[in-house]
Parts: sequence; structure tokens; C-alpha cells
Amino acid sequence: MNNRHFQPPTAQERNYQGENPVRTFAYLYSDQKGRLLLAILLYFIKASPVWAMPLVTAHIIDLVASGGPKTLENL
Repeated sequence: MNNRHFQPPTAQERNYQGENPVRTFAYLYSDQKGRLLLAILLYFIKASPVWAMPLVTAHIIDLVASGGPKTLENL
């Protein structure tokens, strides 16, 4: 028979909150807050052209659809 000894739970097991995953996430990254904020900031910078593209496209379509003598100049 295998005689196993009780092992105390690790820090992650002790602080796991199944009903509140945001609190668990915050605990797991509590010592990396600066790096996490930097990663979020860099993600927003990286993704911002994709978010601006529909606005630029709509403006170009409005210029072409309205026509007029200064269409190419405004474009």
C-alpha cells in the first residue's frame, strides 16, 4: 500500500477563486503588474491601425461619392 502524506496546497491552489476568475488572474499576475500594463499598452498601439481603418475608408468613400472639382485634391 502506498503511504502518501498530506501536502499543503500551493499558493495557486489556495488562492484559486473558481467563482471569480478575475480575482484569480489578478493574484497570479500580482508581481508582474508593470509588465502586464506595458503589454496591454503595446497591444493597443499595435491594434490601433485596424480600428482606424473603417473611419479612413468611410471618409474616402464619402469624398469619392460626393464628387466635385476638388475630389482628387481632398483625397
